[in-house]
Amino acid sequence: GDGSDHEEDCMTDLYVGTARASFLDLSAGPFSWGPLVGGEGLRGTLDTPDVDLRFGHLSEEALKKPDEKPLEDELETMADDNFEKRSIDPDDEVAYMTAELDVYEMFAKKHCAGRVTRIKLCEELKDRVRDLNIARTEAADGSIKPRDQDFSIFGSDEVSTNISLAHDLFLSELGRVLSAYLAHAVAPSAAPGAFRYHQKVNVLVYMLSLGGSSGASGTWSGRTGGALGGGGGGGGFDADALRDELKALMLPGQTLQLSVQKLSVTDDPALAVAFSSALRTATSPSLGPSGEVEARRVHWVDSAELRRQLSDVNKAHHRHGASATEAAGARGVRTLEVPVFVLEPDLSLESGDVPLLIDQSHQAKSLEDMVLVVQSAVKAWDSPHACNGREIRWNLRDPVKAAVAAVTEHIGGMLPSHINFNIPRGRVEEDWLWSVGAHPFSATAAGTSLARSHHDAVHRAYALTSLDASAARVNIGIAALAGEDTHADSWELLQHATSPVHALMKEHHAVIQLWRKTVEAVGKLDFAEAVKHTDDLEAHADAFLRLALTVKGEMHPVRCTKRRRLRVTTLQVSLCATALVLLALYRQLKPRKVKPKVN
Repeated sequence: GDGSDHEEDCMTDLYVGTARASFLDLSAGPFSWGPLVGGEGLRGTLDTPDVDLRFGHLSEEALKKPDEKPLEDELETMADDNFEKRSIDPDDEVAYMTAELDVYEMFAKKHCAGRVTRIKLCEELKDRVRDLNIARTEAADGSIKPRDQDFSIFGSDEVSTNISLAHDLFLSELGRVLSAYLAHAVAPSAAPGAFRYHQKVNVLVYMLSLGGSSGASGTWSGRTGGALGGGGGGGGFDADALRDELKALMLPGQTLQLSVQKLSVTDDPALAVAFSSALRTATSPSLGPSGEVEARRVHWVDSAELRRQLSDVNKAHHRHGASATEAAGARGVRTLEVPVFVLEPDLSLESGDVPLLIDQSHQAKSLEDMVLVVQSAVKAWDSPHACNGREIRWNLRDPVKAAVAAVTEHIGGMLPSHINFNIPRGRVEEDWLWSVGAHPFSATAAGTSLARSHHDAVHRAYALTSLDASAARVNIGIAALAGEDTHADSWELLQHATSPVHALMKEHHAVIQLWRKTVEAVGKLDFAEAVKHTDDLEAHADAFLRLALTVKGEMHPVRCTKRRRLRVTTLQVSLCATALVLLALYRQLKPRKVKPKVN
């Protein structure tokens, strides 16, 4: 294709690279990006430290950090020379402090007065002179008045204050940027759910034609164009590109299988009705020629409404097809199946300028048991996002970027870069600052290749899911044991050679060891080693829970079966006897009512 096929990426001062590296250019800008209407956490022009704003008003000489070691040596030499010239009695404390004040004044007049740069030694001497003046007056019992000190010789406080404030503000702003980088790029939040490691991942791509002709007409077999691609290639859904990106996501020993199946709504009337009932029309914001926000019409499908019918189609495909794997979307032990439905609208019914989206604003979306992807004829569509005063355009004809992001979220819980869970506030928040880089989760570039940080996040989710699941089982077992009171009658049973307590402790030790190995491997970013322990870890945790419930069941009835008589103490007998005597006296002494005699 020609150069018009490609849209220019947004110019940014931050970037998340494909490797484990990113950069921040403090000399660039100002930049801004984010949603056109509404939203939160938009990238503003002042969201990164402004070096000129913080340090531009300070002279270059004031920012220089002088070498204070020679000054300290000179001060020490000056003090030695001054004390040698004077014969000061070591016991005369007042004279000693007076001589010390004279040395500090001489040094300050030479090196501190009228200074432009910040010298820490001058500030320390200023504080020392204040303390010496007070101590000298107290030592003389009031017979000596405090010296009238000219503290201006130690330099202006304004220079020191301005530099300190500039440094503090700059570091606080830079810390905020780095904190957001850790939360959104290095260790991002994951989607809710369990994302276990599977040795085999089957991606089932259903190319679903919504046109009037029988049989799908899109891009079915890889890098060649169908109806949307003009028949000559270069446009439409690229299944091979999706396969390549997902293969790169796999760990050593993990396999990926991707298959493509053509479907059409004309072959299934129920499916056609389901799609029609899920189709909606809405308006979406866009930047007009004059830079104002305008409304335009879009078609979109309700994902929740469409999901039910597509689930039935997927199950029917498994019943009549040759596949013998587990149901699609199931979190199996060995195989995970991910059904991907790619919807191509009927271009003959309406103008190709009206795009088809999912839930008003998505090209692809990960659902509980499937992934939905939509294609449209629009090659450069003004998205509801803007960057530096210009709209960000999406290629709706080639939804591979959105499909890679949605399938990656389905497999490993990876979320778009601007979404994060705020733990202190307990809610999901948006921050578009680090939504940068040529990868599928970025809003400012059109790249389709996952970054190394995305691989790490998905693989980390495998290990964390196993750690969380095993910890939950162990906690349930410990809580069950903690709810059972200990007793002397249970001690003999627990010490018996056939007691399950020994096996329980063995399983607990195995779980602890596997926890340590998994955490150590994750800390070294050796996720291939970490996932090797996931199956064993959950198996040992299940065994621990089962044995804990067995021990609880054996401990509970032992007090009833071993006690053939009621054990009571002398105090308990005395209390019971006293209660009976008091009850008898009450009944005897209680006044009785006399019945009236009726003649």
